[in-house]
Amino acid sequence: MKRGLLLVPACGLVIACSQPFATQQEIDRCVDFTGVQDSAFRVKQVETTGGVKVTLQDARGMNETQRLAVEECIEDQVNARRSGRAIPVDNPSVAPPAEPGKLPLPTEFPLQPGDAEIWPQLTRAEQERAIEFLRNGSTIRQSLKED
Repeated sequence: MKRGLLLVPACGLVIACSQPFATQQEIDRCVDFTGVQDSAFRVKQVETTGGVKVTLQDARGMNETQRLAVEECIEDQVNARRSGRAIPVDNPSVAPPAEPGKLPLPTEFPLQPGDAEIWPQLTRAEQERAIEFLRNGSTIRQSLKED
């Protein structure tokens, strides 16, 4: 069963928090989205100036790339919810047509929530770099970070 334990270190009860951390539903959604099977882990969530930072601890049944994908997905879900914008967790099976001079969304790779929305905003060079990262098991967002 794909389940993680929800730890809320910054507040004693979720009900008492003004802006709650990840819900079990958000965690489950992200685990399901990444295709991780039979995993076990603990979720550590820390409030930072940039939003919630998530770390999966004692993760079993997933590789490093999957762990990072689940962490990033949970962070995206929580931070989007807190800012009032929803990010659906889906993996479109058919890519929308690409704009002239750009590449279509690479749906043959596991994508993360929000990838379909940021893809058209990337330059052609950023899209090409992202595809290389995806080929190596990484993510689009990782490709946008400085080396």
